[in-house]
Amino acid sequence: MPLSLLPKVFVGVKEIAGMMCGITHCLQQHGFETDLYLFDKHSFSYKHPVNSNPIFNNFLTIQEKLKTARGKEKVALLINEYQKSLELLFQDLLGKYDVFIFNGWRTIFPDYSDLPLLKRNGKRVIMFFLGSEGRPQWMQGNSLELSLEGILRQTQTVFNRVRFLEQHCDYVVSHPPTSQFLTRPFVPFLGVGIPFLKPIGNVKPIRPESPLVLHAPSSPYKGTSRIRAAVETLKKEGQQFEYLELKGVPNAVVLENLARCSFVIDELYSDSLLAGLGTEAAHFGKPTLIGSLPDIRDTMQGSALPPPPCEIFHNGDPLPGMRRLLNDVEYTHTLGDQARAYVNAHWSVEHIGQRLADMARGEMFSGTLCQPENINYFRGWGLSDEEFHSMVTRYIKAFGHDALYISDKPQLLLSLLRWLKKNS
Repeated sequence: MPLSLLPKVFVGVKEIAGMMCGITHCLQQHGFETDLYLFDKHSFSYKHPVNSNPIFNNFLTIQEKLKTARGKEKVALLINEYQKSLELLFQDLLGKYDVFIFNGWRTIFPDYSDLPLLKRNGKRVIMFFLGSEGRPQWMQGNSLELSLEGILRQTQTVFNRVRFLEQHCDYVVSHPPTSQFLTRPFVPFLGVGIPFLKPIGNVKPIRPESPLVLHAPSSPYKGTSRIRAAVETLKKEGQQFEYLELKGVPNAVVLENLARCSFVIDELYSDSLLAGLGTEAAHFGKPTLIGSLPDIRDTMQGSALPPPPCEIFHNGDPLPGMRRLLNDVEYTHTLGDQARAYVNAHWSVEHIGQRLADMARGEMFSGTLCQPENINYFRGWGLSDEEFHSMVTRYIKAFGHDALYISDKPQLLLSLLRWLKKNS
């Protein structure tokens, strides 16, 4: 297709782990006129292109004023001004772009009411579910902080949101182990890939003389306390290494330290393999140690790609993997090289951009799609087996099986109930 005939693409409006910026870059490199609209600054300062749209920048100015406004009358005036500026922005975007790419946390309007309007006006909509915004609440690590009633309310909210979003999107991109609420065929997330933007400046990977182990948790449910305990155990055993923990720092700082570390410990109870941090590490040739709960076949369901190389454990215990990566330096280097080869071969800007370009043009063929009825994974994220079993058992006892909101997938429900009984 001639570049002049390519659809114009909007990407927004909330950044998650640099994904939206990466999507924008990949499409731009394939010749698509693509603009990124972020409504909020990201706490980890992912780099992104400056948007020069004056209507958008006026909206951001009013939004910032509203955040700090005081006084009932002033707030009321700014709310009215905000709503008008948002509507004006929507009309401007509607006239400029042919394709709209979002993630499930937010679209242009906070209640997602722009999606039916976009479809009514013949726009193509692509929705990325990146994890927690689509995953059932009873599968979430933060459920331990909620009452059973709170888990139920949030489960209902996520269920209704996912069903609404998939009804108004041309393509949904989602990870099968987080897609229990989907009902229509979707594009497997790892089959599209996780984009990586090279850091500004000359950040070159090095192999440290003394081992450096990096952990950079983005949430409190990564198992950091268990990882710290494992570090202390290894040091008491006489292992010589440095442990570096990064929290709340800009992404550029994370990248600098990835370039000089030996390997990364990501999290204990993941429902994936390489995520954002592991992908960044792979581009520097550094391997990732990850506690992944699903079987490989569940993780890669619907994808034609092989699983990304990493050191995996399934029992919440990072010690054996840490010992192996510290003691077998040749293996660690080889695993890092394999991870880099994987992301270069399968998740490069060129390859991810081509998959996004196919969707932007409406050309993604059905053979690459994942069927929701084939989802078998139920174990969740951020929870040990014991924590998950206790919480879900109490939840079912309080509200019944229907409150899981997976009755449309009887095999999935049966597998969960059998697991709960087996592990009682």
